[in-house]
Amino acid sequence: MSLDQNINTELKEAMLAKNEVKLRTIKAIKAAFLIAKTEKGASGEITTEQEIKILQKLYNQRKESFEIFTKENRPELAAREKEEMDVLVAYLPKQLD
Repeated sequence: MSLDQNINTELKEAMLAKNEVKLRTIKAIKAAFLIAKTEKGASGEITTEQEIKILQKLYNQRKESFEIFTKENRPELAAREKEEMDVLVAYLPKQLD
């Protein structure tokens, strides 16, 4: 099963479980995939490598926001970014030590 199909399945599960954090994060992933599929010059499909790059980009955006919110003493916003980072890590390939 491709990552895109897996995301669709997990979206349904998050809706049924009323898991707001996972639902919010998966919707962001789906939106990023859709943008990549429909951008100018795209074929309507994205490769596994592109999916991973998109996920890494989303993770890095959350990480940067988390650091800024932590530095600016905004714990409620930092916690939200951290929750989304934790969900994104589940879809990224495991990093080597």
